[in-house]
Amino acid sequence: MPRLHSLCASLCVLCAGSAAGGIKCVAHRGDYPDAPEHSMAAYRNAVERGSEVLKLDVHPSRDGVIVLSHDPTFKRTMGWDVRIRDVTWDEIRRHTYLLGGQPTQERAISLPEALEVVKSIPEFWIDFKSFDPDFAERVLATFAQFGIGQDRLMVATYNGDALQYFRKAHPSIRRIVHIDFCEQDGKWSLSFERHLGILCRKAADGEPYSPEVAEHILECARTLDLWGVNLGAVPQVVTPGLVARLHGEGLAVSLALVHDAATARVFANHGGDFVVTRDRRVVAPIICAGQRKELCWQCGPNARIEGNLLIAEVPPGEEKTGGLATAEIDLSAWDGKPVGAEIVASGERIAKPLHWYTGLKFQFEYEDSLSGEWSYPNTPGRLGDFPEQTIRVSDLASGVSRTKARMMIGLQETSGRAVFDLSTLRIGDPVPLWPITNQNHRCAYTGSLNAEAQRRGETQSDNLAILSTQSSGENASAPLCLCVKKLRGVMSPSRKEPPFMTEADFDTLQSWGVTLIRYQMSSNDVRPDGEDAVAWFDRWLAPKLDHFDSFLLPEAVKRGMKVVLDLHEPPGSRDESNEMRMFHDERLATHFVETWRRIAERFKGREGIYGYDLVNEPMQISEAAPDCDFWTVQKRAAEAIREIDPDIPILVECNSQDDPAAFASFSPLDLTNIIYEVHMYKPLAYTHQGVMWKQGELRTYPDESKGWNKDYLRACLKPVRDFQLRHGAKIYAGEFSAVAWAPGADQYLRDCIDLFEEYGWDWTYHAFRESGVWNVEWEGPDRDSLGPAKGDTPRKKALLDGLRRE
Repeated sequence: MPRLHSLCASLCVLCAGSAAGGIKCVAHRGDYPDAPEHSMAAYRNAVERGSEVLKLDVHPSRDGVIVLSHDPTFKRTMGWDVRIRDVTWDEIRRHTYLLGGQPTQERAISLPEALEVVKSIPEFWIDFKSFDPDFAERVLATFAQFGIGQDRLMVATYNGDALQYFRKAHPSIRRIVHIDFCEQDGKWSLSFERHLGILCRKAADGEPYSPEVAEHILECARTLDLWGVNLGAVPQVVTPGLVARLHGEGLAVSLALVHDAATARVFANHGGDFVVTRDRRVVAPIICAGQRKELCWQCGPNARIEGNLLIAEVPPGEEKTGGLATAEIDLSAWDGKPVGAEIVASGERIAKPLHWYTGLKFQFEYEDSLSGEWSYPNTPGRLGDFPEQTIRVSDLASGVSRTKARMMIGLQETSGRAVFDLSTLRIGDPVPLWPITNQNHRCAYTGSLNAEAQRRGETQSDNLAILSTQSSGENASAPLCLCVKKLRGVMSPSRKEPPFMTEADFDTLQSWGVTLIRYQMSSNDVRPDGEDAVAWFDRWLAPKLDHFDSFLLPEAVKRGMKVVLDLHEPPGSRDESNEMRMFHDERLATHFVETWRRIAERFKGREGIYGYDLVNEPMQISEAAPDCDFWTVQKRAAEAIREIDPDIPILVECNSQDDPAAFASFSPLDLTNIIYEVHMYKPLAYTHQGVMWKQGELRTYPDESKGWNKDYLRACLKPVRDFQLRHGAKIYAGEFSAVAWAPGADQYLRDCIDLFEEYGWDWTYHAFRESGVWNVEWEGPDRDSLGPAKGDTPRKKALLDGLRRE
């Protein structure tokens, strides 16, 4: 864990941070990188992803229903070439949207249907694609029915008639005009609908930020008495100077359309008030960082600030002194939500640090006021030289309240030179490092996963992890998974040499009541210098698979047990920052996929396999190589398995070492028989005390002074439970434990098991006869004094009680 050095210098500089009143994201037709525009799925995304404003395009149907659609027809979105105003609502509802040219289950929605879902969004833009006064009044009345007052509304449209009407009839409603720019013969023109007349296609000088462009916009704004303007995101015209000129005349400025990271970076420092986007998760971290605020940097030895540059320069021999700067930061805007930061940095001659968690530092540290735990999210370590680049840190925890937060930048316990451009520091929503998709997917299960549930006739229940295969109404075609008899067990020992499990092990586990074993295939060795990573991986994996094939699986089947085949270490293992190397190396990632293809071919149709556990505790904290991020590489492996075997379940783990909090930004796979695995070591300060750091005063469970109790564990698991219920997913708790000397460890295990059982999750304890630290047959006051217990320890009794539940 990080430690601070004495502070000898202090300097306050400006950096980009978050503040209330910063740039707001307008969800354009909902948030729809992974859903049809103006669909219920896109609107739910807008709510769940934190959109500050929602833009709704309204049309009347033939029978007067207020329909949400950008186009006047459904030709583009449904392949149905009719005008909305010429067909009835019943006719419209018989058709579904396309997505990527493929049919979906999503249908057009009416304004009341939408408002029931999105009424919590702070503000709304109304774009009248078709306008008359009676229709406008009906639209306003509908908002009022849902408790949405005119102070939360803006009319944002090309339609001059609508703007003129609202100016006179409802002057308190803010009015915004859309302005596009067209280029012809090297000159830029302002393009409006014919209703504006006065400025239609007036030519402007083609040079970037022409004063003439600003004057044309201001003429329009004065004529229509506008509150703001929504400018097409054309960098040749829309410059910081133009935005500043319009702000100087009292106009709010919006930028549209900004759908990708490249465009967002162009406009990141333009200083607008809104950005219109269909993909908030990509755009918001870049362009919606908020207003600039002052941070006061405290510089320790070997760290200094020159202008906007923070320079850490540590000579060899002064590694323990390091070169760090810290600043207090306010993360209250992200209470309960993930948060991230980025900065441009470069490095020279950075040496290997003294510990894996030190080295190059771009790190948050904060205390969770709800649990009293400190967290230290950090960017991955970089060694040697690296050119100027953007580096990022993400804290994906949800349900936390970050107090006493600060940022640490520089070099810790290493030597070298690192330069950070403080003018590029941004704090905001994390930049997605992997796909966020399939957010409305419902999991499908076949074969053995639903056979017993069908026999028992189980139905949907809040206390069942898995639900019935059919629902009713419009979503009847969406498959849900079924509850099967819960399996309970342990992880296997992690032994260096065969036999990795013995008949004696099986005899003991059978007497305990174990029905599930997670067979961990790990190396327990360091790859020799010079040996190819792929060759070494294949060399240590072969005997593990042979043992599974010839002994472990047949023995388990004979005793009525199931086995998880757990690839505990992928090709290339992990780097100094604990990231998996295959996320940054296509050769390693491809070998990972091919390894699972070979395993599927070898064990297709074999009885007793609970599932293939693709990779243990993935850890990705930086941008991956193409198609090698933690989610995509598991998807590639799962697809390779499914080409061979459609039935054996596949276990997929979440990022951040399968931390429950990471499920808040997790996407399900669109494949059958996928089980989602979680590991439970919360609070880590309790479960791992004396393992990852020097033992201090013993921490106890439960501890009401820290809020550590069963309710706290329930809150920690909430992101997983939410994922389960939303997607109808089968969940497996693959690891949970607490060190042997932790006071109250038996109660901790009982509370975890209670929750797993309540939620209908299968589970395995970490771990059987692997290390005295976790072995329930050992006891002792600390790590150095562990030994076999004379009788059943309290932890063993708790585990046995859980294994033998009816």
